[in-house]
Amino acid sequence: MSFIQNILQVGINALQGVKNLLNSISSKLIPHFLRPYLNSLREKFPLPYKGMKAAVWSGVFGSILFAAFFTTVYMGYWGKIPDYSDLKNIEKAQASELYSIDNRVLGKFYLENRTSVDYKSISPNILNALVSTEDKRFFEHSGIDFWSYFRVFFKTILLRDHNSGGGSTISQQLAKNLFGRNKKFGKLSTPVAKTKEFILARRLENLYSKNEILTAYLNTVSFGEDTYGVENAALLFFNKKPKDVTIAEGALLAGLLQAPGAYNPRLHPDKALFRRNIVLKNMLNEKHINQKQYDTLSKKPLGINYNPNAKNDGVAPYFRERLRNELEDKIKDLRKPDGTEYNIYTDGLKVYCTIDSRMQAYAEQAVQMHMAKLQKAFDQVYSKSKPWGASNELVMNEFRNSDRYDRLEAQGLSEDKILAEFKKPTKMKVYSYEGENYEKEVTISPWDSVVYYHSLLSCGFLAMDPRNGQIRAWVGGVDFKHRKFDHVTAHRQVGSTFKPIVYAAALESGQLPCDYLENQLHTYPEWENWRPENSENLYGGFYSMKGALTKSLNTISVQLFMRTGMD
Repeated sequence: MSFIQNILQVGINALQGVKNLLNSISSKLIPHFLRPYLNSLREKFPLPYKGMKAAVWSGVFGSILFAAFFTTVYMGYWGKIPDYSDLKNIEKAQASELYSIDNRVLGKFYLENRTSVDYKSISPNILNALVSTEDKRFFEHSGIDFWSYFRVFFKTILLRDHNSGGGSTISQQLAKNLFGRNKKFGKLSTPVAKTKEFILARRLENLYSKNEILTAYLNTVSFGEDTYGVENAALLFFNKKPKDVTIAEGALLAGLLQAPGAYNPRLHPDKALFRRNIVLKNMLNEKHINQKQYDTLSKKPLGINYNPNAKNDGVAPYFRERLRNELEDKIKDLRKPDGTEYNIYTDGLKVYCTIDSRMQAYAEQAVQMHMAKLQKAFDQVYSKSKPWGASNELVMNEFRNSDRYDRLEAQGLSEDKILAEFKKPTKMKVYSYEGENYEKEVTISPWDSVVYYHSLLSCGFLAMDPRNGQIRAWVGGVDFKHRKFDHVTAHRQVGSTFKPIVYAAALESGQLPCDYLENQLHTYPEWENWRPENSENLYGGFYSMKGALTKSLNTISVQLFMRTGMD
């Protein structure tokens, strides 16, 4: 008897839940002038048993309510639903790609990192994994899978199993990806969105084939890490095209879709492996693989070949940022065939530049290696002091100009209290030549982080083809992620790079290249007792012009400058 009582109690709880939901919805949907008519209807048709009466009237009332709700959504009272003409072109925003002169993708400009591919360019391994896991009756239904809704209702409402998954088909998920969800209706936002997706799924199925819907879904779905579409996901996690993805890799990509953050194979390999094997099990159940394949593949490692260049972390980041600003101006007067303006973030443009990807890669590598050595030497000199001297005015200026300072000031804190907050240690990632991918996690105060970054050297590097002025390599600094200031376009003194100009002018003015010049300290009273020093503080001996320029000796460079003259 206790078992039967438990079943009955589950049923009562479910009915009570439905009743509460209906009451909540009815208060927002049923106009006050209709409620007297409903009450009158109940009085004219009484039912003999109280329990049966409640159940039947709940059913009748719920049906009327659902019909009214569905009708109002369909008619657009809860916001416009895209019609067939809107759905005839369902392409989402696509990233514009920047190509080098040797036809390599340097990076992308996007709101969402998305690149579309056609059905033939997607491996069947991905398609089979997707359908097996997300919508196994995809090829049987017409956009709505009522069996899935029944499963969700039975497990969630009756058995209280909240891990049973959703009932949305791939067509409904595509509708969600394409048009999003509006949350302005409070607790009714989800029912409204689900109903719209129900309607849109049917319209999509009427307009497109099953293969076209699968392709559109895989081109619009998020795989995490700001990556949309199977093309970018395959490049990001396996560094390959989607047509080359293996069964196990396809299972991993399909498994990501349930929770891209939780199952990210780079960040959570154990969870990703567990989820991948669930998808492989689904593929086995749907007979896309056999038992032997499952036994072998489920024991394989993830096999990730992570390619951060598939995101926007590619080469030439400083150049790409400079170009992005120029592109917006260059295309503003151009028009598409329909008369609308181009958008570099959404129109999937192909942009070609003169950068050579090989030279750019070598340039970035050379800057990193050389600056790491210079930084080490610099730190040895300034290990017990700061390059800007004893005054903290430089750090104070950065302190006052920071976003953190503005936020704390807006809270009404005095500068002393803000400074105290700045000096509290916290965990953060900072640029480092010694860390993995030039980054390490440290526990320091925001104040110390300002000091740290002002103690790091940087530089600019530009390589140009002298025959035509085309730029082949552009390195604006050592780390775009943490330090976006571009030293290629910076207005800075040229330093020792101006010395060859001085030497050339000296030769033109009659200085003999074989003459030897003394490496000695000298004070110039006519220049406010200026006393130029060598960087390594080494003096003595005599140098030819070639030797002095090779050693970049300041003492001799200034001597030549004075002999040649300012003009």
